[in-house]
Amino acid sequence: LKDCIERDPALVSKILRTVNSSVFGGVRNVTDLNQAIALLGTKPLKLLVLGFSLPPKLLSGIEQDALSKYWKRTLIKAIAARELSAGYDNVDPDDAFLAGLLQDIGMLALLKELGEPYAQFLRQAQTENVDLVLLELETLGFDHRLLSARMMQSWGLPESLWRTIAASTSVEALPRSGSPLGEAVSALATAHGVALLIT
Repeated sequence: LKDCIERDPALVSKILRTVNSSVFGGVRNVTDLNQAIALLGTKPLKLLVLGFSLPPKLLSGIEQDALSKYWKRTLIKAIAARELSAGYDNVDPDDAFLAGLLQDIGMLALLKELGEPYAQFLRQAQTENVDLVLLELETLGFDHRLLSARMMQSWGLPESLWRTIAASTSVEALPRSGSPLGEAVSALATAHGVALLIT
């Protein structure tokens, strides 16, 4: 893994920056890729690399400040989902991490395609303390999480992943508690709440 990752200096930089961020709560500064890989573990590392390797066209044209805020909240949500999954019988921690990492990817697509009007929409939701998903449903007729699920489906990602994210979009469509899908959605919803509190 190290040999493969070292071929991409930008990726190395992103991994080290992530491991040293306050999100991971590291006491010491990690400057070595070997340490970063050992700290993350193989599967979480692969998931982060997947998140960092999103199609470049998806991220072009999005202002840096919006991207920075997006990644900070996303990483907090992904880590919280992984940690919270320990409280559920049927939720794999790495799957929960990936769901947290990719749940809001549709937001980036909307930022790219709609630009400033959608950025203003996000600011409005934050300043007025309005549920973004409800605001999107009222205004657009769909929400960014449903878009995320459809994007992941079209990319050929595992069905369990995009179904979890699609199920998290509607309270009426929530799966029954105790089911694997219901537990995954519950862990993701709690992680989302944690991310909103922290950021």
